[in-house]
Amino acid sequence: MIFPVLLAGGSGTRLWPISRAQAPKQLAEISGETSLLQETIQRLHPALCLDNVRVVCGKAHCDESSEHLAAIGLTTEDI
Repeated sequence: MIFPVLLAGGSGTRLWPISRAQAPKQLAEISGETSLLQETIQRLHPALCLDNVRVVCGKAHCDESSEHLAAIGLTTEDI
């Protein structure tokens, strides 16, 4: 079985001041009410089985990333 892996780490320094070490770009709501992480997963949805998506992020952002995924109906056990 193939598991899609989404890399969601780093502080996004080129997007400063919108993203900071405490609020990385993948969790920023740039184009509306959803974060870049949520938008990326929603774009992938037609092509992938989202039950198998793995998200790799920094330990400091694990809880907030889980909240963002839960908000779009995904389980958060694979972060």
